[in-house]
Amino acid sequence: MFLFISLLTSKLIELHFLHNDSLVLGIDTLHLSVLPLSKAFQQALNTYCTFAQLRKISDNHYEVFYCGMKVCVDREERDVAVCTYDELESVFRMVVVDDDKYMLESDGRCVTYYYGRVGLGKCDGRDEQVFVAREGGGSVDGGTIAEKEKIVLEVMDKNEEYYRRESLKGIGRK
Repeated sequence: MFLFISLLTSKLIELHFLHNDSLVLGIDTLHLSVLPLSKAFQQALNTYCTFAQLRKISDNHYEVFYCGMKVCVDREERDVAVCTYDELESVFRMVVVDDDKYMLESDGRCVTYYYGRVGLGKCDGRDEQVFVAREGGGSVDGGTIAEKEKIVLEVMDKNEEYYRRESLKGIGRK
């Protein structure tokens, strides 16, 4: 079952790490870095983006965007980064591991979790490379980039409100 996009439709999804379900792949928009983010640490949603929007290039090849910023591969550093110019590789192949479980592969190397950071490693299927794709609360059909971004922000606001309410329950408030 594919949650990913067709040529005209894109889904907002979260990519949860299989080895730790509370971690999702995201970006820090302030420092332009790709990193694992804890679902418990989403109070600063104006700085962090966790909902990926995938743009289909061909078959199972995609470009990955967070809050309108494209994710790239820096081959020299063997790292995953936010694109700051078009010279970096930005197409990822979605390797199906199991139902709704995928690896993001680029030129034989996979996005991998390394002790609090994200990098590229040899694709060997270990849990630190496998993502569980979960829909982020809506799909985006056509429309302008501004309309799509508005939907992303609405979904993020709903999540922020949910986590705020949940945290207040923990201290006896409603």
